[in-house]
Amino acid sequence: MSMTIFPVISIVATAILAVGAACLAIWVIVQRVRLKVEWGDGGNPDMAQAVRAHANFSEHVPMALLAIGASEISGASRPLVIGLAASLIAARVLSAYGLTRSLGPSLARQAGASVTIAVMIVAGISALLQAVRL
Repeated sequence: MSMTIFPVISIVATAILAVGAACLAIWVIVQRVRLKVEWGDGGNPDMAQAVRAHANFSEHVPMALLAIGASEISGASRPLVIGLAASLIAARVLSAYGLTRSLGPSLARQAGASVTIAVMIVAGISALLQAVRL
């Protein structure tokens, strides 16, 4: 008899990251109004920075959350899933901070990107290993 696992950790991480996504979207809207940019970045570096920060989040977070959720649902250890979720949240805070504060490279941005990629790899491998064991 198989037991259905309710992915509480993934749901909490998704909820927290949804607030982060909303904050970045609001920042884009505020910049559009402030800079009077209707479409794209209007050639304005501040607008490009806001759009890029939101886009970067949107590019990486969904796959990372799917991999964490797949890992959790398939039975990965609770400490591993909590670690992955917490690491992803911290990484995205660092990345957003770095992307919203600097147009060039920053340590926060690089650390956020590195940890996000590491989370995706570990969560993906974990989900795969769990699925093979099922």
